[in-house]
Amino acid sequence: MNTRKLFYIIIMLLVSVTVSAQSNGIRRGSGTANRKPSTAATRRINGSQSALPSNRNRGIRGHGSPDESRLSDKRGTRMSQEQRQSNSQQVYDFAEKQPSFPGGLEAMNNWLSQNVHYPSKAKAEGVQGRVLVSFIVETDGSLSNIQVVRSVDPTLDNEAVRTIKAMPKWSPGLMNGQAVRVKFSLPIVFKF
Repeated sequence: MNTRKLFYIIIMLLVSVTVSAQSNGIRRGSGTANRKPSTAATRRINGSQSALPSNRNRGIRGHGSPDESRLSDKRGTRMSQEQRQSNSQQVYDFAEKQPSFPGGLEAMNNWLSQNVHYPSKAKAEGVQGRVLVSFIVETDGSLSNIQVVRSVDPTLDNEAVRTIKAMPKWSPGLMNGQAVRVKFSLPIVFKF
């Protein structure tokens, strides 16, 4: 028997065992093969929190102290005031509504073309390329934690950071109708 047929038979056996286990009322997810990865591992992306709220930040009805003041978010999940404040300090990689430059993408491209100044030293040396800058759009729309992620040349990097610092306030990202801090990356191209 060749390996392809053997593989096919093994797959068919596994499928039939799974189907029979489900039809016999065996609870799904009880084995190790169906277990989900830990919530901490699935929610952490590039060193910051993803857009998914963790279970510990969700208040569940009937749990917690009765004197704790609780608020309800859009989904009806009950959360304490402290939990909402800790969520506002959290930095998301993605949000339900991503932050945006005032006027949209076209306005940002126009603003960048008017405000990025090619350093004369880099131009004289023939240095060109794409500098990738990351920053956090705060809940008020201001930009913070401006960092060069991909460098080309120190003079171009400094100009890219200066340009990002000079940007007007953005529209903040939203999660459940609340403004949140969102990490954002932007390439700035220096080309003759």
